[in-house]
Amino acid sequence: MIIIILFSGLFFFVDDLDRIQPSDAVEVLESLKNIFDMNHCIFILAIDYEVVVKGLEGKFGPKTDANEREFRSFFDKIIQVPFSMPTGAYDIEKFLDEKFKELGVSVDAELSKLYLDVVKHSVGFNPRSLKRFLNSFSLLNTIKQMQAEDVQENDQQVTLMLFALLGIQITYPKIFRLLVINSDYKSWDIAFATKMGLNFAQVTEQLQTYGENELIDEEWEQVAWGFCQNDTYLKSRAFNILELLNNLAVHFGDDQLVDLTNDALVFASITSVDDHQESRQAVRKVGNKTLFDGIDAKYTDIPKDLQNAMQAATTEEACEQVGTEWLIAQSRELKAACVPVLHYYTLGKPKVINDYLRVELASNTHA
Repeated sequence: MIIIILFSGLFFFVDDLDRIQPSDAVEVLESLKNIFDMNHCIFILAIDYEVVVKGLEGKFGPKTDANEREFRSFFDKIIQVPFSMPTGAYDIEKFLDEKFKELGVSVDAELSKLYLDVVKHSVGFNPRSLKRFLNSFSLLNTIKQMQAEDVQENDQQVTLMLFALLGIQITYPKIFRLLVINSDYKSWDIAFATKMGLNFAQVTEQLQTYGENELIDEEWEQVAWGFCQNDTYLKSRAFNILELLNNLAVHFGDDQLVDLTNDALVFASITSVDDHQESRQAVRKVGNKTLFDGIDAKYTDIPKDLQNAMQAATTEEACEQVGTEWLIAQSRELKAACVPVLHYYTLGKPKVINDYLRVELASNTHA
């Protein structure tokens, strides 16, 4: 509390009530109410109504449309002149453009709206939250630039994805944790939900109350929505999360989405504070190499068809044979399509693979 003595009166500034327990904030307000009628004294309260109002749930129960008036009346009896900070009046797009120029980040006009959507669906337009967000982004983007040997062709796309993942990390850390565990979020299915302890049958039943909705008509969207239901804040923001993930998927397309997500996660994970065991197996960057701490982190990066075949294998030898056959089949497809690079996955270096590659390299340049 700050007290300013001005002429014959006193101004009391009471700030950060929303940073203590809501019930404690209500007690402070009730105590202050007893001295609000003192002559020559003006009290200025800076509070987040949506936070402090939760402290009244002990008196009136959970806030609903039926009892909302009781919640409002409590504050009306204390506050004579309410004033809301007009954060919505700020030109956020202009603010972001200016900040990006200060940071030396080049943003095409067509990408500007996507950056704005990320802010809208994650940290929001609160100046304090936005400033913290941009400070973290500045740090990570600087690290990304320092580690890059030269400007990559898709640098703007990686920067946008980094911006989006950082927004998710700051605002929805539990969703960010899931992305670290499995970055291909469009592949989130019943198996992944079960692995992460989500009762998908119960989620399906809950979703029936929503009817048709394009944001929850795909399995991965339903899984993401289900994860949000066990957290009060995530539950209230579930459709913001889905909107953001869908916007990213549409913009980057299936051919780039996973690779760009993985590239950006390497840097976004730097500022992540999470003691969850599985998310600690996240990718980490050393020089220009991406390392995977544990086989589970790498396993999610393996194509789905190869994952299924490996799961069906009953012995280590059979699993190795699956990898060998898959590699050879992939290289033949690439060769037939005259693709000059062979990108392959293997859990070892069986002799048959080395022999095959030796033959291919000797006969053409497509391996």
